[in-house]
Amino acid sequence: MMVFKNKTIFIVDATANIEPTAEELAEIAMLTAEKVRQLDVEPRIAMLSFSNFGSTKHPLTEKVRNAVQIVKRLAPDLIIDGEVQADAAVVSTHRLSNQFYGLPQDDALVFRRLEKEVVHELGHTFGLHHCHHFECVMRSSTYVEEVDLKKPTPCNECSALLQKVLVQCCLGD
Repeated sequence: MMVFKNKTIFIVDATANIEPTAEELAEIAMLTAEKVRQLDVEPRIAMLSFSNFGSTKHPLTEKVRNAVQIVKRLAPDLIIDGEVQADAAVVSTHRLSNQFYGLPQDDALVFRRLEKEVVHELGHTFGLHHCHHFECVMRSSTYVEEVDLKKPTPCNECSALLQKVLVQCCLGD
C-alpha cells in the first residue's frame, strides 16, 4: 500500500504464486478489490504485463487478457483494464505541479501537462520512439518547460508511424 496526500495505491504482486492461471489471476484481482473496498476505497485495477492491450502476442500476455475478461464477466462492477505495462498504468504528476517548483498552484496547467505525458507514454507503448520535432508530443522532455512547449499530439511523422502500428495491430500483419 502506497499512501499519498490525495490517494492510496494498492499493489498486489501475483508472483507469490508460481505461474498462476488466468483464473487464479482473476481471483487475486477480485479478492484484492474486496479487501480494498473494506478500507472504504473504490478499486480501479490495472492488470500489468510486458504488453499493452495485445501489442505483444505471447501466451503470458494472453493469460492476463483472459484474466481481465474473467473479472469483467464475474464482477462487472469492477473497473479493470489490461494487459498493460506499468509505465502506461502509472504516470507521475509530482514534477508536473507548479508547487514542486515553489510556484502557485495551477490545476489547469497540471492537467495540460498530464495530458501530454500520458499521450507520450502511450505512444511508447505502441512502439513510438522519441521524436526530433520540437512540438511533437513524442519529443523527450527533461524539464517541465519542455512539456509546456510540446503540443498534446504527435507530429505528422509520428502520426503516420502510429497509424501503421494500429493498422497492423487491429487488422493483422
